[in-house]
Amino acid sequence: MTLLVLSLSLAACSDGAFGTNVPPETVLDEATPENLSDLCVAISNELLSLAAGPVTRTICTVAGVAVDSELVSCREVRSECIEQAEAPEVTSCGSISQDAFDACDTTVAEVESCVNQLRSNVRALEDQVSCSLDRADLEDLDADNLFPEQCTEIGIECPALGMLLNFEVDLDPDAGE
Repeated sequence: MTLLVLSLSLAACSDGAFGTNVPPETVLDEATPENLSDLCVAISNELLSLAAGPVTRTICTVAGVAVDSELVSCREVRSECIEQAEAPEVTSCGSISQDAFDACDTTVAEVESCVNQLRSNVRALEDQVSCSLDRADLEDLDADNLFPEQCTEIGIECPALGMLLNFEVDLDPDAGE
């Protein structure tokens, strides 16, 4: 199973977007290097939280359902999978170039809305997956539409941000075979 998360972020406490000092109405091509760095870290933290939490739990539950048998239970497989899950990969926020955001008219609020919708989509998928499913039920799961259309549009307008927001989840239990 593949989990690819390339992203950015910062964790500051404030009244701005993502808990930073960056006002939501800030247009990315007008943001300061400090604002971009803060946003990079904040977005990374959000995506890492999703990847390490509900995405890992969902993938591990799917793996458990796929191998559930008299010899090993779904819950055992899921627990072992979660324990052995590797930490997601993170892109360094120290190398952000303000030039990469030229002509990017996306606001910080739009990016935050995209990430909030992504979080909602991931949690909705997680809610559908449990060890009470059987292998045939896995075919009905659709992880292809986790990435919100709004995020896709942001990625087209702001390719540098689109690369950072790249988020893919493969729930095919046969993918590694």
